[in-house]
Amino acid sequence: MRFATQVLALGLLISSVSTTFAADLQGPVQWQLSPRTALQAAKEQQRPILMYFTADYCGYCKKLDRNTWSNPAVADKLNSEFVPLQLDGDKFGELAEMLSVRGYPTMVVISPEGKELGRISGYIDATQMQKRLSTLAAIK
Repeated sequence: MRFATQVLALGLLISSVSTTFAADLQGPVQWQLSPRTALQAAKEQQRPILMYFTADYCGYCKKLDRNTWSNPAVADKLNSEFVPLQLDGDKFGELAEMLSVRGYPTMVVISPEGKELGRISGYIDATQMQKRLSTLAAIK
């Protein structure tokens, strides 16, 4: 019962966020910046959302941006099989707390229905990220 409540609360929280932004078209990953927009795209495209929790002061986040997300194979996989959502963990603290995000970077993958499918904590290189994304994309 508790899990179902958390999924419902997550869906409501994501749906209730009224701030909307256009997708960030700068760089290889086509990041959404609004949970509402990402959830809508995930439902329409029937793809999981990869939520990337980051912070301006996070050194490993900058390394992930520079070395992993910039990799063409990683970006292609992410853009074609997920709805990528980049979130400032400080600005979306309630959502980060609800998802038990304890540090940055953290990536949480959820289904279009709001069920958590997996997570990646900390920095990983492009090769490892490709493997993890392939595994996560296969989960239904």
